Amino acid sequence: MIRYIFIALSLFGALYALKPQSTQESSATNELTTDIAKLKLELGSDYKPSLPHEVYIDPKDNDFATRNALQKIYDDADAKSGFFVGANIGFVNLYTQDSKKLAIASPFLFGMKAGYLGFVNQYFGARLTGFMSASLPLSGVSLYNVGSGDKTPALSDAQLESFYALAGLSADVLFEFPLNYNYKHYLGGFAGINIGTMYYRTYVNYKARPFIWDYNFQVDYSFNLGISLTLFNKNRIEFYYNIPFAFLELPGFAKADSASEGSTFYRSPVLFISYSYVF
Repeated sequence: MIRYIFIALSLFGALYALKPQSTQESSATNELTTDIAKLKLELGSDYKPSLPHEVYIDPKDNDFATRNALQKIYDDADAKSGFFVGANIGFVNLYTQDSKKLAIASPFLFGMKAGYLGFVNQYFGARLTGFMSASLPLSGVSLYNVGSGDKTPALSDAQLESFYALAGLSADVLFEFPLNYNYKHYLGGFAGINIGTMYYRTYVNYKARPFIWDYNFQVDYSFNLGISLTLFNKNRIEFYYNIPFAFLELPGFAKADSASEGSTFYRSPVLFISYSYVF
């Protein structure tokens, strides 16, 4: 009998404890409803929340899944867009020739670059870059006889060396494909055009000395073609060719050695390996 009385008292106590809690929750719900109603009145019926990229998302599209997918696309594009700085190394062959001899230099180039790249979605973008590369240190020059093709000493008393620099602006179109589902790593390619200037001069014992060319300063037109690897949206590693397709001599700047006749100068495509970081 005592046990039944204890159970009844326990149930009564539990029900009594729940009653104030339910009243408290109801009061909190009423207060929240009142606050929401006041906020709606303050904002007005014409209020629309501002969303990122809402300029690009059709306001008529009210489907949540579609708007969420578009938002994801623009967020991924923004994550790998921005200003960037980088460094590169390059390999090139330089050819200078007159009627009797051919000189070939194969300098190692070190350079810097900076610019801006922007993507419209996860796959396509564009880039504008300013760059400069130079041969550091001076590179040796090999000399060949034009008639026989035999290699001959450039100078009998000293080592002939050369300096080469290439600088300009480039505009590229980028296309990339994601390597994972969270859109942080990409493999892609790019192509573009460059316009800039190139400078070439020969030296003996670190002093300028005319050899076929006194010096050569020309406008350089070329185009880029390469592949890229993007890691964590910000780190770009690229392998590409800078391929010349025309030279436009600047009068008064390109000057052949007075002892040489029919002097010509041309270069091979430059193979660049570069790294850049996007801010």
